[in-house]
Amino acid sequence: MDAIYAGSGELLGMFALIRICDVFVPGTKYYLEDAIKNGWIDTVTINDLLLHKPVIIIPLENNTVQNIFDLEKAEARIALGNPKAAAIGRATQEILRVNGIQIAPLISTPPVNQLLVYVTMNQVDAAIVWQELTENNRQIRVIDIPNNQKSLISSAITIKGVNNPLSEKFNNFLSSQDAKEIFKEMGFEIYP
Repeated sequence: MDAIYAGSGELLGMFALIRICDVFVPGTKYYLEDAIKNGWIDTVTINDLLLHKPVIIIPLENNTVQNIFDLEKAEARIALGNPKAAAIGRATQEILRVNGIQIAPLISTPPVNQLLVYVTMNQVDAAIVWQELTENNRQIRVIDIPNNQKSLISSAITIKGVNNPLSEKFNNFLSSQDAKEIFKEMGFEIYP
């Protein structure tokens, strides 16, 4: 089995061009719904799996940002996910809108892991990432976001993957108790 790791928007874009995958697991339901609208998903196979919780992260020794409203500080160097390419970017856009915050990020990048790198390398003062990425990272501090909406992660078999028996096996594994234990160890919240 081959896996492609990228921002959800990037994965959807690749999928639109070459229908490369048999199982689609985007970072939020939004991208799955887009794939459904385009007729690329076998809707009977959808599994709701996990919840992503966005949090603010800051370098351990940096106090420029202490809460969500500090993201607007003129001196704050902020990195955010690109809403056109990554699920965290879409979630961040909504968080900022709900809280009435307008900022121009120093860096806007597709993969959420890159945001974590910028913060741990002290290249920015803050970023918004998924909470499970912060597990056991001693180089950062985590700040909760008030009125935070969690994002649903689902998996589904694509129309291309319907005839591949491994697709069904993998999709079923993702919702199994064994997979849930692995996800919990990695810091994910299991969908009820």
